[in-house]
Amino acid sequence: MGCCCSSSSRVSSVKPNSRSFPDTTDVLDGPVVKDRQCTDVIVLIIFAVYVIVLLVGVGLAAARGDPRRLWFGYDSYGNICGTKNDPIPGANKSGMDYRGFK
Repeated sequence: MGCCCSSSSRVSSVKPNSRSFPDTTDVLDGPVVKDRQCTDVIVLIIFAVYVIVLLVGVGLAAARGDPRRLWFGYDSYGNICGTKNDPIPGANKSGMDYRGFK
C-alpha cells in the first residue's frame, strides 16, 4: 500500500530495535561548507546608514524642539503644563504661567 496517488504498493517491515542508519560518508564532508562568502554586507551598510540618520534626527529634534511636550500636556496656544512659558509672537494667550497645573 502506498501513499495517495502512488504507483508503488511495496511495504517493508521494520524491526523495533534495529539501528540501521544510511551510509552518508560520501555525502557529508563536515559541518562547514567550503566555499562560503558574506552576502549581507550591503544590507549591513544600509542598516548602519539608517541608524546614523535616525540618531541625527533624534539629536536635532531634541536640540531644536522641547522634549517636555512629550511628557507634559500643552494647550492649543503652545503653553506647556507645569512650566513658565515664553510668549510666542502673534499668539494672544501664549506665555502663561502654568506651573500650578500638572
